[in-house]
Amino acid sequence: MTKTVAVIGPLGAGKTFIATSLALYLHLASARAVFIDAADKTGARLLKGVVPLAADVSEAREMKAKYAVVDTSIFDTPRADKYVAVLEPADLRHVDVESLERRGYYIVVNKAGALSAWARGWIPFVREVAWSYQRGVHPLLCGSPPLERFRRRIGKILKQIAQWL
Repeated sequence: MTKTVAVIGPLGAGKTFIATSLALYLHLASARAVFIDAADKTGARLLKGVVPLAADVSEAREMKAKYAVVDTSIFDTPRADKYVAVLEPADLRHVDVESLERRGYYIVVNKAGALSAWARGWIPFVREVAWSYQRGVHPLLCGSPPLERFRRRIGKILKQIAQWL
C-alpha cells in the first residue's frame, strides 16, 4: 500500500524544497518512493533521473511505491494519509498551528532567521539554496561547500518527518 504525504503551505514558503528533499530522503532510505509534482514542475526538473516521478497517486500505486510525496498548492490539496505544512515565521502569526497539529499535520518552519532557527528546529534561509535551484540542481545533491553543514542538519529534520510517517 502506498502511503501518501502532501506538502502544503502558502505561496513561496518553500514547499517544493521540503517536498523534493523528503522524496529524495525517502527514496534513498527505501528505494520505493515517488514524487508527484505541482503544476509548475519545478521539483520534477530537480529530481528527474534521481527519484521516480508519477503524475498522480494512482500511478504511484501502479509503480508499487511505498511512499508518494505530493508537492501541491494550498488551493488544490489532494487527499493524503499525512500532511506536512510548510510555513514561514511570519505565517505563524496568522495560522493556528496548534489546530493543524491536532489534526495530524507535521509543521515545518522554513526561511527563518539564521540565529536561532536550528535551535528551534526551524530551517534557516540559506542563499545557496536559491543558487542551486537556479542551476537546476537540488540543494541536497549539489557539491557546494557552504551547503555541507546545511545538508547534515536538514537530514535530521527529514529523518524526524520520516519517523513521523
